[in-house]
Amino acid sequence: MVNVLPRSNFWGRGSLTFDYFKNVSLEGGTPLSHNSIENNENTSALEMISSYSSHIEGAKLERFCKNDTINYVLSDFAQKCKTNHIPFSYTLNFNDITKDEILFVSILSNALDNALNAQHELSEDARYIELLIKSSQGKLLLSVKNPVHSKPIFVNGLPFSNQKGHGYGTQSIRYMTEQLGGNYQFMVQDNTFITRIIINEIPRN
Repeated sequence: MVNVLPRSNFWGRGSLTFDYFKNVSLEGGTPLSHNSIENNENTSALEMISSYSSHIEGAKLERFCKNDTINYVLSDFAQKCKTNHIPFSYTLNFNDITKDEILFVSILSNALDNALNAQHELSEDARYIELLIKSSQGKLLLSVKNPVHSKPIFVNGLPFSNQKGHGYGTQSIRYMTEQLGGNYQFMVQDNTFITRIIINEIPRN
């Protein structure tokens, strides 16, 4: 299933007023999940995110897939893309999340947030973000693609930035992917930045 959200007329089905990215981040900009996981507080991260669910109860939610948590993230993200005039396309063809859902959703939100931030350096006609979540042969693939103004410097496989507040997203993605026993890859091809995550799925009994 491939869906494209153009610059207009794609938000008529209702929106989510819950600012997911802001609420799951610490005041200093470091993702909450990264901080909690490093301190073996995965439960506290879950409780923190769950505590905000009351804000979205009764709200109309954009249905991207069967997973409600991913719907929360994508609904909020699609609204941000609309606000910033960024075409957002997505392909979702995956089984139910069978590994740590909080970790996977945190990886997803970090990757999307990184892509969104990169678009502010581009003219409106050059902006776009493409998302793919796909199950294949017992593996779950997450891919986010977006254009970049200039190719970043890579250090040990991670894009490096000396700007204050930058770099937390990819570091968190690396850490959380490793916690799931998966593989991560960051690359640039033809001025397109690609974040690619592959983790093993666990069949449900």
